[in-house]
Amino acid sequence: MFKSNPRKKSVRPKRILRLPDLDHSKIAVLSTLNSPDSQRSYTALGEGSKLEIRGYISGQQFARSYVESSVSRECGGLLIGSSSVRPDLVSKFTQSAWNDGLSRASLTAGEVSFTCNMNGSPVQGRYTAAAVQLDPGSPMWAVYRLYGYLAPVGREQEAERVIEEAIQTWKFNPQWEVQQRGTDNAALQQDNMRSQQIRSRALQAIADDQRQTSDTITKGWEQRQKVYDEVSLRRENAILGTLDVVDPQTGIQYKVSNCGDYHYKSNDGYIFSTNSPNPPGPNLPEMITLPY
Repeated sequence: MFKSNPRKKSVRPKRILRLPDLDHSKIAVLSTLNSPDSQRSYTALGEGSKLEIRGYISGQQFARSYVESSVSRECGGLLIGSSSVRPDLVSKFTQSAWNDGLSRASLTAGEVSFTCNMNGSPVQGRYTAAAVQLDPGSPMWAVYRLYGYLAPVGREQEAERVIEEAIQTWKFNPQWEVQQRGTDNAALQQDNMRSQQIRSRALQAIADDQRQTSDTITKGWEQRQKVYDEVSLRRENAILGTLDVVDPQTGIQYKVSNCGDYHYKSNDGYIFSTNSPNPPGPNLPEMITLPY
């Protein structure tokens, strides 16, 4: 019969969630988000409008994404030739954005060239896009410009001239612009509250999406940490030849030698271990052995 003094389970220091753990968890979650469709979601804002929640991508990235996801539906056998940034367009689009009232906007621009087959004939294509962050530090962004062409092989220069002329000569009708400005001013007070509500719901939807991702990362880390603790406890007991038991009356946990199959605790605090299911004495309640 084995007799030992009670010893409470030592208090383990709290583990700190360090950056390597966070990075590992983040990679584990983001590795499941490989397809473009899995990296976006949609939220209804009311009155038929819908917000696409998608992480910010540059103008160059959006141009390629648009061609691969939309243009490819009409033009098969898509083959990307080049994809490049267009810093020369940034200053031009930035000035235009300022004229539109986006004085704090930050823009990026890029283009993608490609070949594909339309109606059995080869064509050349080029698309340009500009992405704008509406305010520094804000998660709200939009596509500010998107244009391009599909032209039969050998007629690319004609298409380039048409696009360039359209961009340089495009403008609002002055009379319509004056009329529209007056209409907008009259409706501004009515629309302002609704716009604020839509913006608030959009920001809330983005925050909820980010929180769900954060919760997934945290729960994954907590689950792994639980497994690590259990493995550590098993290793400790195997090395020391001990096991963990708990007093069913008080809930206090003890670490005892594993030389016996049954363990009993006396009123004066001594723990008895034996291989017999019969208590070694009266008034000795049996301890509960915790699973490994």
